[in-house]
Amino acid sequence: MIAALSKEPHSIKPLCKLFRIPRSSYHYRLKNRGTVTPEKALLRQKVVDIHSRSRGSAGARTIAGQLTQEGENVGRYKAASLMK
Repeated sequence: MIAALSKEPHSIKPLCKLFRIPRSSYHYRLKNRGTVTPEKALLRQKVVDIHSRSRGSAGARTIAGQLTQEGENVGRYKAASLMK
């Protein structure tokens, strides 16, 4: 949203202040938008495989347990974010 508004005659500093976001966070997010590490892509594929093997019934806890059994150190919240 800030990126869209900054294209208009608004500067980033007051927009970040308005949304109560540090400018450094805005620039970090802008720089790292859309970057996917190979490790995350591999984990994502494993999550999709586990989910399809369970015919769509596996949730974040089940997937986290399966990944732990396969040697990946993934908690349920990380599994949930990979499912999105």
